[in-house]
Amino acid sequence: MARTITAAVLAELTKGTVYPIVLVEVEFSSGTINVWSGNGNLSWDSKTWTGVGELGKVSAIKETSEVRADNFVLELSGIPSDLVGKALDEVRYGKPATVYQGFLTKAGVMIVDPFIVAKGFTDRAELEEGGESATIRVNCENDLAALQRPNERRYTPEDQKDEFPGDLGFDFVPALQERKLVWGKGEAFPPGSGAGCVLEGTEIVPLTHSMSVTSEQNHSWIEIELADGRRLTATPNHPIYTDRGKIALESLQLGDAVVTDIGIVALTRTQPLQKPARKLIVSMKHGHLFWANGILSHNVKKAPRRL
Repeated sequence: MARTITAAVLAELTKGTVYPIVLVEVEFSSGTINVWSGNGNLSWDSKTWTGVGELGKVSAIKETSEVRADNFVLELSGIPSDLVGKALDEVRYGKPATVYQGFLTKAGVMIVDPFIVAKGFTDRAELEEGGESATIRVNCENDLAALQRPNERRYTPEDQKDEFPGDLGFDFVPALQERKLVWGKGEAFPPGSGAGCVLEGTEIVPLTHSMSVTSEQNHSWIEIELADGRRLTATPNHPIYTDRGKIALESLQLGDAVVTDIGIVALTRTQPLQKPARKLIVSMKHGHLFWANGILSHNVKKAPRRL
């Protein structure tokens, strides 16, 4: 572990007389406890550290040039027998534990700042009972112990939502198991069509070139909704781009990955509608691509009168 020794500590060390101390910070079920190896209270880091004197011990801190997780042990003796049960109940697995090395001047003043010599997490507690008192030893795992644990991630919707609530990405994994993915024109789009129109009021943004728009009355629609909440209502043969290529709305399948202005977003709902409304017919001489409510769409092939 790298050491960060302050200039104040180095200056006192050169004077020849300093008094080493050990500070320990451990989180228990009732809160964080701060103790040090001397007597009385000590103030540092905006915290009060309680002196445990010879009742507290820290095992030897092992260090090697290898990447290895060496544990350390915290020990507290002199615990009254009637408080042993409560003391053991305070220890919780996986709580942070930190050991600091510090120094005092001849006058007993803290030389700022102590540095970390060991850091890890509480593992298990052991009890050694005597006549009227007991000793508790808390084994602590080094941070590197996490590298030795197997990865228990299951890559399921439930597992994903534990860390990212509301993320729907893994909800569509089962539908992809037997899915045939085609990038390009797409088999599900009717050959030679290319026609398609969106509901009046749809936000239309051409990718590169200017566009022409006309409108007509229409009754048959399909409304789709994506995982991010955006919706698009258009004619059943309106083509959009997905992970399977260019697909008409009527041929979409739940779980299709739809190309949007923020990236790939999963299709979560498709619903046929029957209502009288005007459709917008978009055409461009070149490019043929536009965003319809942020969803990548293809225009009709023959340009109508420009508005």
